[in-house]
Amino acid sequence: MKKKGVTLFSWGYWGWGTVTDRLVDAFDAAETARGFAPPFFVDIRVSRSVRAPGFRERAFEKMVGQERYRWMKELGNKRVMTRTGALVQIVEPKAAGALLDLALDASRRNQRVIFFCACPVPGPTRCHRTTVAQMVDQEAAKREIPVEIIEWPGGEPISMELYVADKVIKQLREGRRYVPLPEPVDIAKYAALPWYSPVKLKSERDSIHILSGPLIYSWQRWQLRCISDVLDEFPKEWSTAGKELRDIRKENWFEAIGS
Repeated sequence: MKKKGVTLFSWGYWGWGTVTDRLVDAFDAAETARGFAPPFFVDIRVSRSVRAPGFRERAFEKMVGQERYRWMKELGNKRVMTRTGALVQIVEPKAAGALLDLALDASRRNQRVIFFCACPVPGPTRCHRTTVAQMVDQEAAKREIPVEIIEWPGGEPISMELYVADKVIKQLREGRRYVPLPEPVDIAKYAALPWYSPVKLKSERDSIHILSGPLIYSWQRWQLRCISDVLDEFPKEWSTAGKELRDIRKENWFEAIGS
């Protein structure tokens, strides 16, 4: 009998440290809309003594409850991140098997695991969570368990259009990096927006194209990030099946790891 596969998400909480209540709302809404129970969080930091109040010591554990949180400091990084690259030394590499076990157990409850640290983006030269993802993949291969490990929220890029005020497009042309979402916000929809999704922004007088990803709560409102240059024309390569987008995602470690 073929073994059932499992999906795990990696994630970095950078930018969410003061709004963890909004964060949990967004993650729960996205997973519920996709047919899953609210996610299980695995903290893979070696230390919880951090500046971000929502992730300091037991703050996040108390926010989501012990039934949805596990601190696995044995999967933390003993080394120090540098500007020239990540120095990664996982405290206890064998603990990757325990993380896989947690994901399998959660899957039986129709729940998926999000393992996290603070780093804003993945990649072996930028964050140790990518190393952890690779170790989980190797453990799953040994057990012949199909696994997918991908940066939250996963999924393939989705093309969409969004109407905004003229001033927002003007500000984006001038360097603004966030797009305020019109109220009321469909939190589940935008929380699950895959990274590098092409978004056409239209106003009464203008239109532009950007690449974006899942929403964030910033300046007391829900916003999308602008993670690309602002373009006037929609490149053909930015179709949802475009090889260029897949290559960009792969280069930046937003494509799935695993079988």
